[in-house]
Amino acid sequence: MEPGAIHETQRLPDPTQSRAHTIVDMGADEFTVGRLHPMIDNETRLRRLRQEAEDPEVGLILLDVVLGEGAHPDPAAELAPAIAAIKEDRDIEVMVILIGTEEDPQDCARQAEQLEAAGAQIYRGPMEAVAEINRLFARSVAGPPAPVSLEVLREPLAAINVGLDSFYESLKSQGAEAVQVAWKPPAGGNEQLLAILSKMKGNYSSGSESDAD
Repeated sequence: MEPGAIHETQRLPDPTQSRAHTIVDMGADEFTVGRLHPMIDNETRLRRLRQEAEDPEVGLILLDVVLGEGAHPDPAAELAPAIAAIKEDRDIEVMVILIGTEEDPQDCARQAEQLEAAGAQIYRGPMEAVAEINRLFARSVAGPPAPVSLEVLREPLAAINVGLDSFYESLKSQGAEAVQVAWKPPAGGNEQLLAILSKMKGNYSSGSESDAD
C-alpha cells in the first residue's frame, strides 16, 4: 500500500514498482511533481497501466475514474483503447470504479459504455469492486473442494468435550474415548460482573508492572 500506508512495513521501497497486492495513489507527490494530476492528465496512468499489464504476475488491475468539473473532459477516450490493448495481449481482469453522475459534463453513461466496450468491468462504488475482488480471490485460492474419504469415519473416535456433560455422556455411551473438561463462563456469563473482573485484572497488571519498576 503506497502512499498513506497504515504501517511503515507496507510502504513500497520504490513506488514505481508494485509488489504483490499493491494500491498506488497516482495523485501523490511522487507522481505529480512537475505534472498534472491524473484526474486531468492520463499520461502517467496510461504508462503505469502498460507497465503492470506486462508483469506476468499481475492478474487484476483496478483503477478509479473520477468525473466532474475540472477533471479530464473525456477520460474513457484515452483509457478505453489502452484497456482494449491490454485485454488483447493477455487474459487479465481490468476493473474500473467509475465515480460520477449523469449530470457531469463527461456523461457518466457514455464513459461506462466506452470502458465496458474495451473489456473493463464497471463498478459505481468501491464496495461493489471489493466484493467482486474478494469473490475472485476466494475462487482462485480455494479451488474445487477435495473429496473426503469416508474411511476416517470408521476410525476410533477420541474427543475432548468442554462444557455440557450430556455431550460427554453421549460419546461414552457410543463407545468413544472421551475426556470431560469442566468449564463455565467467567462470572456465570454476567456482562456487568465480567466488566468488573476485566477492570480488576487491568488494575492488577498495571500495579504489578509498577511494583516491578
